Amino acid sequence: MSDFRDDPALLEVFWQEAEEQLMWLEQGLMKIERDGQSSEVLNDVFRAAHTLKGSSGMMGFTALTELTHAMEELLDLLRQGKRSVDSDVVNALLSSNDCLRAMLEALKTGNEHQPDTAPAILALQQVSISDNTDTPSGNTPSAPASLPPLMDGAVRISVTIAEDCLTPTIRAFMVFNALKDKSVIIASLPDESATESVYAGQTITVDILPQTSIDELLHSLNFSEVRVTLVEDRRQAEEADISTPEIIQHDEARDTDQAVVETTTVREASQTESTHFRGLQTVRVAVERLDTLMNLVGELVVGRSRIEQLVNELKQSVGESSVINEIRDTSVSLGQFTADLQEQIMRIRMLPVEQVFNRFPRMVRDLSHHAGKRVNFVITGQDTELDRSLMEDIIDPITHLLRNAIDHGVEMPNQRVAKGKNPEATVTLSAKHEENHILISVSDDGNGISVEHVRQAAVSRGIITLEAADRLTESEAMSLIFLPSVTTATEVTDISGRGVGMDVVKNNIERLGGSVDVQSQPGNGSTITIRLPLTLAIVQALLVQVGNTIFAIPLSAIVETSRCGTGMLTTIEGRSVLPFRGNVLPVARLGELLHIPAAINTRNHSLLVIVKTSGQQLGLIVDGLLGSHEIVIKPLGSFFHSLNSISGATLLGDGRIALVLDMGTLHQLVESSFEAYSASTRQG
Repeated sequence: MSDFRDDPALLEVFWQEAEEQLMWLEQGLMKIERDGQSSEVLNDVFRAAHTLKGSSGMMGFTALTELTHAMEELLDLLRQGKRSVDSDVVNALLSSNDCLRAMLEALKTGNEHQPDTAPAILALQQVSISDNTDTPSGNTPSAPASLPPLMDGAVRISVTIAEDCLTPTIRAFMVFNALKDKSVIIASLPDESATESVYAGQTITVDILPQTSIDELLHSLNFSEVRVTLVEDRRQAEEADISTPEIIQHDEARDTDQAVVETTTVREASQTESTHFRGLQTVRVAVERLDTLMNLVGELVVGRSRIEQLVNELKQSVGESSVINEIRDTSVSLGQFTADLQEQIMRIRMLPVEQVFNRFPRMVRDLSHHAGKRVNFVITGQDTELDRSLMEDIIDPITHLLRNAIDHGVEMPNQRVAKGKNPEATVTLSAKHEENHILISVSDDGNGISVEHVRQAAVSRGIITLEAADRLTESEAMSLIFLPSVTTATEVTDISGRGVGMDVVKNNIERLGGSVDVQSQPGNGSTITIRLPLTLAIVQALLVQVGNTIFAIPLSAIVETSRCGTGMLTTIEGRSVLPFRGNVLPVARLGELLHIPAAINTRNHSLLVIVKTSGQQLGLIVDGLLGSHEIVIKPLGSFFHSLNSISGATLLGDGRIALVLDMGTLHQLVESSFEAYSASTRQG
């Protein structure tokens, strides 16, 4: 086992970089399949495979190294024009990429049962047959016999691999990587792309433009089984009268036919040059540290609210004074600094949705091929940023929407031609910011969704009566598609059609404080839009009081607040409703739903909070409105897992605790209470 595996920090870097290389491989292969063979893209893909092979070998992961080497050989044939790109080649390379990803996952989790690489390697070898008869098999352009004269400002070094080195190609790869980190490589003999052919005892000569001092450069090449010698330095001294003679190493064991310059002038790279070569500096930060930092900012927000409240209490008790005014001004300044700090931390936590979107082109490609459909998959808004805490949670909803779009929305090519459409359908995945939300949309130009079919599906499943379905507005009827077992598919496939998926989309998104909207024109396609808050950590919420308990309702879920007389409520089929703005609004008492004692308001007028959940409006009767506040949501522990209607808690400025309502499960609670009432009525 390689010693590098015992270094957790190095392993973590390897996992991250390997994931990046696999992503670049897949994206490049998809681009080649879509746009045709491109030397630039082929070089990028080859470089990704070559880098992954070298780093896998360095870490001692032999199976990974063998498979990436087989991929590299096929890619090299493509680069040389000895094999053209076709579906067999792309399929073999993509399958190998999948195998690599599965192997990485097994290695990360410590699973001893790793995927067998033999089938993938065999598939690569079978498609690696030359179809270019003009180029003799096995002949590659020969490398130059020597390097050109060293240019001014450059340095030439020689690197000799030890005679007893067991992994010469890995050592060569490590040397080139270290050189690229400290310098710009001008030329090398042999070429960097031929490191897989390096043998034990071989000497590699490299010309570089250093970005740092020679001492630091040579120190970075201090690997075992490698001997490094400075051959020539053509840099000029910083000043004409300053030079440093005879600093070259003398190596008696080195080949005698390789000339060594005995005296040279050396100059440290200037600050300007260093900045020019190194570019933007970045730092990797553990996610846990960002979460801790966000929690501390949350505590600052709570403290700021407490100070504001204390200032108001002081003013009420002692009146205006210069001290109180100074405290108030200090509180305002503290609030501004806290807001700025909060914004910067939020930006650090934000990541482009490209990291999620990049996994879908491959899925769409495989699904469309499996279904026999032609799909042009378009992605826009990849640079739109979203809080990293939401990234993983949006994968499943988008997956379900894309599956439905391809399986149900998009027609077969012959059907599209018969309708006068392009045989190739267009499916678009897009993201954009809108105020404090991010909108993610999946649209297609396929069949669209018929509202009447949705009504019929819900009635046939016994979810709603025919009379009730006829009373629904078009928007309300369309929202029925999010109920379990409701589907407009005429047949069940292994992709979709069982009525599961859309309910998962709704539940997952509403759990995140978001909403889902469906727009469709039968025959012209559909657009399903997910609306999400930019972050779940700090949100604007309306505080309401029920009995002695305070609840927080995210402002994103609130339509409006109002008052209603108790005599205005009526009952239809066991459900309390209120005529409101020309519609019938379902109404529920929050205290009764959550079984809070002494919470029922007996006054002639009730406070009403109208919220939108599951695509429908619902009126919640509460005892008091405490105003809107910026709250920091804290997750509840496992002890409170049974509180389905509560998504978290927050600490208010006066030290009291408010419970954050989960609007999605609250809607389910209302429906469950109605179903229980209906069942008891039928039994009675």
